[in-house]
Amino acid sequence: MEERVLIRFEAAPSSSTRAVLYEFDICQSLAGCIVLEDFMPPYHVQRVKSLSKDDYPRRPDFLRLMLGLKNNDP
Repeated sequence: MEERVLIRFEAAPSSSTRAVLYEFDICQSLAGCIVLEDFMPPYHVQRVKSLSKDDYPRRPDFLRLMLGLKNNDP
């Protein structure tokens, strides 16, 4: 069973442990243990936006705005 689970994660690394446990009808703790034993961290890849050079001068203005909103919040 363990080998089948590992093969499944190797084929689709972005799979959640929950999807795999339903597929193989195993408990979530067992699926998590199998993944952690083989040093496969339980995370999902997520795309994020990066800052451009034009963003840096605007950051202080944004921070002042956020601090002003926080200070005015009762």
